[in-house]
Amino acid sequence: MIKQCEICHRRAANKSRGLLTPILSTELFERVQINLIDFRHQPDAPYGPTGPKYHWVMHIKDHFSKFTQLYPLQSKASAEVAMRMSEWIGAFGVPTIVQADNGKEFKGVLKLLLLSHGVKIKNGRPRTPRMQGLVEQANRTVKEKILAWKLENGLSGWSVGLSACALAINRTMQRAIKTTPYQVVFGREMRRYEILPVVMRERIQIEEELDEENLFETSDAEEQLLSEQAISLQVRL
Repeated sequence: MIKQCEICHRRAANKSRGLLTPILSTELFERVQINLIDFRHQPDAPYGPTGPKYHWVMHIKDHFSKFTQLYPLQSKASAEVAMRMSEWIGAFGVPTIVQADNGKEFKGVLKLLLLSHGVKIKNGRPRTPRMQGLVEQANRTVKEKILAWKLENGLSGWSVGLSACALAINRTMQRAIKTTPYQVVFGREMRRYEILPVVMRERIQIEEELDEENLFETSDAEEQLLSEQAISLQVRL
């Protein structure tokens, strides 16, 4: 009887949690989810020791289109998070709802910014994947893309590659929407492109510089033609 009672109590406790309701979005940029990815184990100072040193990646993802944007952060300070969120709003407009965990970085200045735009804020418990399911799953993809970018370019840093990583994610077919995030946002497929490794980019740059140096040089044939044209002009005069 005692065991039965304990089982009943456990079942009652589980039922009290309730079922998880799916998150529904009906239009573009209606609901965005934000999360910070920890890179403190491999900080990045792309501009040298006197420049900024980044420790976090701010991941902003639209729930409807799955469109991703990535921003480097020096810290988890609310002011810095708010500055990046302000950049996102400047590019894509004001969302209806912003979903984040209950961490301090999503309070303070960020909260004031969102409230000033009339944005509803949905907070879950700090670092709870259950409430941040979409972003938590996508964070794994972001880390994989960053690692692949570093290996391809032979670099130890990662902050300068965030835009390329976001581009790669946004041009990838998503099963949930049966198309690419880029297609949903811009109404067309992304133009074909190839992000060249650093070594190849440097080689192209050198070739372009050489072309610029030779821009005003003339070949023997061109000099001969110019000479003949000058003689012809003198004869006419």
